[in-house]
Parts: sequence; C-alpha cells; structure tokens
Amino acid sequence: MHDLIQDMGTEIVRQESPNDPGQRSRLLLHEDILQVLQDNAGSNRVQGIKLTLSEPEELQLTSKSFKKMKKLRLLIIHNAQCSGDLKYLPSELRWLEWPGYPFSSLPVNFSPKKLVFIDMYDSRLTLHPISWSKDFKSLKYMNLKASCLPKLANLRHLNVSKCKHLQEIPELPENIEVIEARGCESLQRYSQLESMLRLSNGLGMIDFSDCHRLIKTHGYQWTNILPSERFVNKPEVRMWIPGSEIPQWFSHKGSESSISFRMPVNASTNIIALALGAVLRSTLLKIEVFINGECKYFSKELHRHTMESDHLWIFYIPQIFLPSSREDYIDFKVKAYENETSCLKALGVHLMEGQYKEITKLRDM
Repeated sequence: MHDLIQDMGTEIVRQESPNDPGQRSRLLLHEDILQVLQDNAGSNRVQGIKLTLSEPEELQLTSKSFKKMKKLRLLIIHNAQCSGDLKYLPSELRWLEWPGYPFSSLPVNFSPKKLVFIDMYDSRLTLHPISWSKDFKSLKYMNLKASCLPKLANLRHLNVSKCKHLQEIPELPENIEVIEARGCESLQRYSQLESMLRLSNGLGMIDFSDCHRLIKTHGYQWTNILPSERFVNKPEVRMWIPGSEIPQWFSHKGSESSISFRMPVNASTNIIALALGAVLRSTLLKIEVFINGECKYFSKELHRHTMESDHLWIFYIPQIFLPSSREDYIDFKVKAYENETSCLKALGVHLMEGQYKEITKLRDM
C-alpha cells in the first residue's frame, strides 16, 4: 500500500509538467534529476529534490546547477559521485542531506540561516568560513560525523552561542580548547561531554550558560570529573553551567565571600589541582587564592555576560605548587570580590591529591 501511494504521488508530480521536469515542484526520479542538474534546467517551481541511488553513479555538476531553483527547500543526494563545480545553493534550503559531499566548503554566497537539518557525514566539508552563531540561526539537527571536524586538526575554539534552535553539539576533536554554547536554549545533548573532559589534550573553557535543557539531560554528575594528566600544562580549566548549588564533592562550601582552612602536609603530600566553585548571576567577579597569607592565584572577570538565572562556575587550577613550611600544615584562604551585579550566593573550595585521590583530612579554621 505504501509503495502504491508513493507511486501515485510521483505520478501526480510528473503530471505538473510531463515533458519538462525542471518545471515540477519536486524531482524524485533520478533520470529527471540528472537531466535537470547537468543541463541547468531547473526553475523557481522546484521546491524539493530527492536523489537516492541504489548503486554509485557519476553526477556531473556545473557552477549553475542550482542557480535557477531559488525556492528549493529540500535537497537530498545519496550515493552520487559528484564532480565538477558548485558555486550556488539556494538560501531557501531548510533540509540539506548530502552524505559524501565532495566539496571542501559550501558556496560562498550561500546563506544557511534557514537550514533546520544538515546531514553531510563522511564529506570533505570544512567549517572555517562559517560563523555558527551568525549563520545557523534555525539549525535543529546536524550530523557531520567522519566529516569536517576530524579533518580540522587545528580546531581550537568552537562558538555556537545563541544558536537558539541547535539541539545537539557534534563530535569535536580532542584538541579543542574552548567550547562556547552560551544561550543555546534548545540544546539538549552533547554525548561527548564526559569523555571530552577525560581525554581532551587541553580543554580550557566550557560555557553552557543559559543551556538549561542540556543540564536537564546530562545532570551535574559530569562536573566531578577531575582534570586528567593531559591538563597539567594548562593554566586553568573553567566551566559555566546553570545551577544554584555548589556540587557535593567540594570539601568546603559556604555562603560568605571567603573560605579559610588548614591543610595537614607531609613528605608524601602531592596536590595536583585546586577546584573553586561559585554560584552567581552576573559578571566581573574576582577570586584570589592565598597560601600562607600570600596571593598565589587569582582570576579576573569570571564571566562577561549577565545570565537569566543562577549559574555555577567551576575553576580548576592544576599543578598547585605548595610552599615549603616548617609546620605540618599549610593555611589556605579563598576570597571572592563582588560588584553590584554579581549576586554571589555560594562559594566552594576543594583540593585534589595524587591521581584523583581527594584530601579528606581538612578542618576549618
């Protein structure tokens, strides 16, 4: 029954222009599609193209193959071995499904602002000419697996901030250093989140502020993954996520703007990281870390953007160098400096010893 209905639909579309497929609203038969694309015979009437070949077949494109199809909204090409040149894609496209896309970039004049779906896995596409937050305003689904991102060996900074329809972050290379997804209100999934923290060669900043759906999906458990040995050469690791409480694994928590404690030390003490946490709502909060009364670490301008709700900021400082002490303890003090809009609600401090071994014998002063 399904095949019968599909055949009837195909015939209805064919009757729109029996002798000139370029004047139909949809192109579904591969002979017609090959003819229209190779002869540049399209028109404004074409709104959808679906070319799904059972066997690989060569498709010779010209620079103007899609030039006349200004109202094209759906483009699906499977198993076509495309060659030639492509200098134009209609900016009305909503659905772009082209696995094995053979070109290194999208056409320069193509505006993807209306794209809702893009599936171009195993392609040669690279993304460097594209501004995600500016161009992909309507994007809801993206699959670039085995495509551009693994080939972008030098990719360090990904910014998809304010992509309000983006629902999932794609697979990223392990050498990524900055992930900014601020204000992605539809973002729900990032399957690589936990493994990226464990395996990244130098991930230094994650900004998921105002991404409430993402936290609803993944929760907060991933925040207690401490930096691996690959983080030792990074000066700091920061995370911004929606949240109103300091995680439970922090040894010291409080609602004041400073926390002090004394740490017992001996010859085997090996501190690999200091974790700071703060719950706040706004910008320009400064935090200083004092060791035995001397300021050793500080952070300026923790965030430059005002959030719509309480947010959790976590700051890892690896390679803590402890001063020599004649005593069997070292004094720590962490102080936060607020401005009028910071609205600091909680502060937390935690020390990590050895390889993920947490210090538990701390006592408040």
